[in-house]
Amino acid sequence: MLVFKHALTQDVAYDSLLARTRRELHLAAAQALAGLYGEREDLAATFAYHYARTDLVDEAVLWLTRAADQAARVYANAEAILHLDLAARRLQRLAEGVERDRRMLDVALRHAHSLYFLGRFRDSVQVLLPHDARLARINDAALTASYSFWLAHMYSRLGDQRRAAESAHRAIAAAAAAGDEATLGKAHGVLALESHWAGTAADGIAHGKEAVKILEPRVDQRWWLGMAHFYLSTNYLLEGDFESALAEAVRADSVGKSIADPRLQTYAAFVSAWADSSRGHYEAAIAQGRRGLQLAPDRVSRAYASLFLAYALLERGDFEEAGQLLGPIVAELEGFSFPQWHGLASTLLGEASRMAGRTDEAAALVENGLQITTSAGYWYGVAFSQRVIGRITRDSAGASADCFQRAAETFERIGAAFEAGRTRLELAESASRCDGSRARRELASAIRVFEALDVPVYSDRAARLAAALRTEIA
Repeated sequence: MLVFKHALTQDVAYDSLLARTRRELHLAAAQALAGLYGEREDLAATFAYHYARTDLVDEAVLWLTRAADQAARVYANAEAILHLDLAARRLQRLAEGVERDRRMLDVALRHAHSLYFLGRFRDSVQVLLPHDARLARINDAALTASYSFWLAHMYSRLGDQRRAAESAHRAIAAAAAAGDEATLGKAHGVLALESHWAGTAADGIAHGKEAVKILEPRVDQRWWLGMAHFYLSTNYLLEGDFESALAEAVRADSVGKSIADPRLQTYAAFVSAWADSSRGHYEAAIAQGRRGLQLAPDRVSRAYASLFLAYALLERGDFEEAGQLLGPIVAELEGFSFPQWHGLASTLLGEASRMAGRTDEAAALVENGLQITTSAGYWYGVAFSQRVIGRITRDSAGASADCFQRAAETFERIGAAFEAGRTRLELAESASRCDGSRARRELASAIRVFEALDVPVYSDRAARLAAALRTEIA
């Protein structure tokens, strides 16, 4: 046995071997390991290293994909991609045919999955699109379902609602034909998310419930079951049904804990922060936001958790800390090509700037957020931006009523009754300075919304304004 005191000495010795000798030594090493330890999963990366340097394509691809899966399970997706790149190159050595096509698609789907978790959303699509012809040649409904589902998943993040919906429905049709319940459930989950973006929460809740019903019995789909609960939570939040939103977040968190997955727990935490801060439970929201950020295992989930922690901080009035969080997150979400939350983050940063008294900076950031969310068709984000524009106009002693009115109407159009009520309360507060009659009308609209919901912070705020308006009349 040789022991090298310096890595460079080992490299020189290795490079001096003939290529054929190196391949033989790697094969011997892999076989010796198998003889000593068997084909243990925890040695996948070691087997992959040796077999990838032999002429055995099947063994190399088998262990490279196993090593990639192992890395992806712990969110080491950059490492997973290195293994998958090698696997794709080894498959190029096989003769053309259906089996080669099938295996290349399998590797491409794994590659797309890991690219997503690195925030490379466009790349996740681009790594799949060159395989369209292979997919057609194979003509396998189950593979078509998996391929179409992943495209739907990514187009949804990219703000391409048309392609997301088309791909999801294609996945559902193919999955039904193949009897692939797992992909069928996941595709309904994507349509639930699409409904949140499009502002059709009732449809989103229906798709989310269908996803849960299909995925719940499948022990191999716990992660996607957790995501279905998360998607349901976002749609209940849109409707202002905070108890249901938080209940779904608890279910997502429970699934995450059951499979020891920190990302699901992060999602559950930040959607809880979003719901609680929206209805005025600031301390609970900030605690959940900080928990989500602490748990986040990758840059994508860290960005999401930071976004909604910042939102909770802003709702409590902590604009300095929120602004510090949001600055890098706006750039991060832009880098992901995730327009819905990139636009929302820009608007929230604008709100932090407004609260700090930097009016011109605030106006530019919020206008940018409005343009981005409008292009993506994210109507919650559009209405949110319109409301902050109303605040900026009000702070500048301008006529803010039209801005608040537009925001309220946008929220109402997508069934976001609570957010519309919040907006009409702000409109009433603004109008109370100069137009008591309009203030009372808008306040009455807001109170009707709050009476139907459990939002004591806003009910109390509306009651205080009502008392002030009665005092003025007296």
